[in-house]
Amino acid sequence: MLEFLLLVALADRSVAAESLPAFSVTNEELLDISKKLRDADDNKAQPSQIRLNYQEHTNTHDMTDNAKLFSEVDSSLFDRPSYKQFLALTDNFYRETGREEPRVSVQEDQLETNAFLSTIMDSRPWELLYEFLQKKARLCWGCPLDTAIRDAICNDTDLRSLSEDPAAAVRNMFLIVALFV
Repeated sequence: MLEFLLLVALADRSVAAESLPAFSVTNEELLDISKKLRDADDNKAQPSQIRLNYQEHTNTHDMTDNAKLFSEVDSSLFDRPSYKQFLALTDNFYRETGREEPRVSVQEDQLETNAFLSTIMDSRPWELLYEFLQKKARLCWGCPLDTAIRDAICNDTDLRSLSEDPAAAVRNMFLIVALFV
């Protein structure tokens, strides 16, 4: 579930010259950190808890396969804090772009967002990602990455210190999560 954080942090390699040094990461490093994040995630679903439908069928008239990706999911997964908190966020956003977002109070949205971010940022995969980004000099002017991300999501803060177009990346964070979860 937390691999998306790595993707968000690494997605935009162009950075503001005055805020961050050039970013260099190899495919091997990405594979290594991805494996470490997955191995450290004690909250991930176990193979016995989900059954995937790899679909594998569409035709020239369709761009997508209409079959569900998950053919079976152990419902006890939804009782875990991070899953429950993520699901609570889904009624705050639409996956499709160009649609007006649902009317959810700002306070409710911020409470749900903070609960989810606190849970994932207190996890071992987040610690590993943070260490990786520190080694790669991807942290903004000494400020904690988690604070910068939390501020951007909750307060629509401009994160010029993270990338040239950070606000757009953060606003689409939950769309990215939906693709990778």
